[in-house]
Amino acid sequence: LQAMLEREDATDVLKNISVPVLFFVGMKDKNVLPEKLIPQTLLSKISQTEIYDDVAHMGMFEEKEKTQGAAIKFISLCVSM
Repeated sequence: LQAMLEREDATDVLKNISVPVLFFVGMKDKNVLPEKLIPQTLLSKISQTEIYDDVAHMGMFEEKEKTQGAAIKFISLCVSM
């Protein structure tokens, strides 16, 4: 946990990445605050953002079917490029 708190800012990775990026945003997340994550979703050239109102940090368990569907949609985007 301490290492995550002390890690360097890596937003330049998002600004310079040349592959699609998938974001899952849980509006009830207390670990990755939505107000900090949502602006980052705009940094990459190609991205898909999924926002879940009733999800916290573990959307893959809290909304398993929705996140799986979004991941499949994202894979389709990647394959079509």
